[in-house]
Amino acid sequence: MVTTMELRMSRDVMMKFTSSRLLVSMQASFTSGSEAAITLTQPSSVRAKPGSSITLDCVVSGYNINDHHLHWVRQAPGKRLVWVTGFRTGYATITANEFKGRVTPSTSGSTARLKIDRRTAADTATYYCARETQCWLPSFLSYSNL
Repeated sequence: MVTTMELRMSRDVMMKFTSSRLLVSMQASFTSGSEAAITLTQPSSVRAKPGSSITLDCVVSGYNINDHHLHWVRQAPGKRLVWVTGFRTGYATITANEFKGRVTPSTSGSTARLKIDRRTAADTATYYCARETQCWLPSFLSYSNL
């Protein structure tokens, strides 16, 4: 089953274990503003076995995905937000040290993806996909782990 929802700027992906598999339920976040609505189309769940890879999709419309940096952050239950990675097509990808070698962000058309390799229990979290809305000159671009 595929659902379509309207959202602006972020998407939630709730990861929970169901027996020996990972269940990923996706929910939309809403904010108000004057920008055109961004439409998110997503599957209702994604499953992956422990140790396997999983890919999270963030499908957008209402803006050109290649015109903005895109960031992925996550929040484990009871924990703070953790910045995972930031990238933009044609620019450098920057990934937090704790995720290097295990996560790969990408885009295809209007879909942003985050591939997580060698999934573990520590990957159980709410994942947010968010576009960067500020304009930066490449020479001033800097990232830090939140």
